[in-house]
Amino acid sequence: MEKQKQSSSLAYLRDLWMWDSFQVGAFLQPLLPGIAAIPYAAAAMGVWPKEGGAIVKLPLTRAFALLSLLLFLSTAFADRPLEALAGIANFFPYMVWFCTVHFFIQTPKQLRKLAWLLTFSSLPICLLGFGQMFLGLATPEFWRTLSGWSLIPYGKPEGRMSSTFMYANVLAFYLVVVLMLTLGLWIDAFQQWRKNQTKQSLQVVAFLSGAIFLNSVSLISSQSRNAWALAIFGSLSFAFYIGWRLLVLGIGAFAGTIAWASFAPAWGGETLRQVVPHFLWARLSGEMYPDPPLPLLRMTQWQFCWNLIRDRPLLGWGLRNFSFLYKEATDVWLGHPHNLFLMLAAETGMIATVFLCGIIAWILARGILLLGNSTFSDRDRWILFTFLVAFITCIGFNFLDVSIFDLRINTLGWVVLAAIAGVTQYQNEINPTHPPTSDPPPSSLPREGRNP
Repeated sequence: MEKQKQSSSLAYLRDLWMWDSFQVGAFLQPLLPGIAAIPYAAAAMGVWPKEGGAIVKLPLTRAFALLSLLLFLSTAFADRPLEALAGIANFFPYMVWFCTVHFFIQTPKQLRKLAWLLTFSSLPICLLGFGQMFLGLATPEFWRTLSGWSLIPYGKPEGRMSSTFMYANVLAFYLVVVLMLTLGLWIDAFQQWRKNQTKQSLQVVAFLSGAIFLNSVSLISSQSRNAWALAIFGSLSFAFYIGWRLLVLGIGAFAGTIAWASFAPAWGGETLRQVVPHFLWARLSGEMYPDPPLPLLRMTQWQFCWNLIRDRPLLGWGLRNFSFLYKEATDVWLGHPHNLFLMLAAETGMIATVFLCGIIAWILARGILLLGNSTFSDRDRWILFTFLVAFITCIGFNFLDVSIFDLRINTLGWVVLAAIAGVTQYQNEINPTHPPTSDPPPSSLPREGRNP
């Protein structure tokens, strides 16, 4: 009876205005992050008066509470406590927000809506990026105050598309996550078109094809090698999952040809360089930006992090302390060490880092188990798989960069994770063994309301 009451409460929350407010925030976030924070915050705060007690009792909430305690403890013993306290702003508010909003994300249908919103909102980002690169578009000075971003002519660094983001790599992170969601929608729409052969389904496939093209060209223009590799990995994951062997071979041959041209010029790669575009093989091989200073090499940064970890393995040096320590050691200011996990281990200690990784692994494991053992329809399993791939690309990106310092991409990662956690939690609550094939029927709702 207790489980049935809790499940009914979750279904009731799904029909309230909080989900609508959350959707508005997701749509506005890429272009107007300051305004998007209002509906995002309203969605989170709207749940607490009715279901705050239930949220506090959730295992995920308690896990994040313990993680927050570890972060504050690390701050108390930091080398620069005030900097570490400021660094908590990149974690603590998001953890509180996550624990609330994932409570009303419950069904695969909501995942599809969220993926569509993120796809739509990416299109202006791509178009502004093209204007930036080909027309030298720039925004007036006052615009940054209003929106939180500015458009820099010809990208930052110059020659690499950054669009509305502070740097090309940040844009690349955003694009690769959205591209995974858009690819998932496209494959779903293509399967529906093969079944129905209707004009409307064909139009959906055509629109998503255009969105994939825009996102892909923008991603290539960002010249982020990490993001390129993750896009190929995600595409291969989709192809493996649905059994498109020819597509797997095609993607593998494409990636192999570029790698051959980039890294083996003496073994036939020189000939391939006549075919493969210069910006691809030159960027991957490092010839486009040769001989970077030693302190800017990732291996140098990672070795320095490892030394910090060995000196303070338990509580670390404090969040945001890496830059000051690196400056003292190398006389070079560096915002982060291009690896989130090494940075966290150095700044917060091994205990907090392993605990955070454990929480994320637990969420993903529950999603994978639900994917493999549920009686979902094929479409429901597919959209859940799409979100899993999208978040795994988030993890992959953070092995070679750090995404937490930009409000929009940090929020995007938490949104995708909250979507996975919310659906898996709700489906296990309503039936731990055999979740329903789709949304709960209207009769299971405590009052009339539309499904999200």
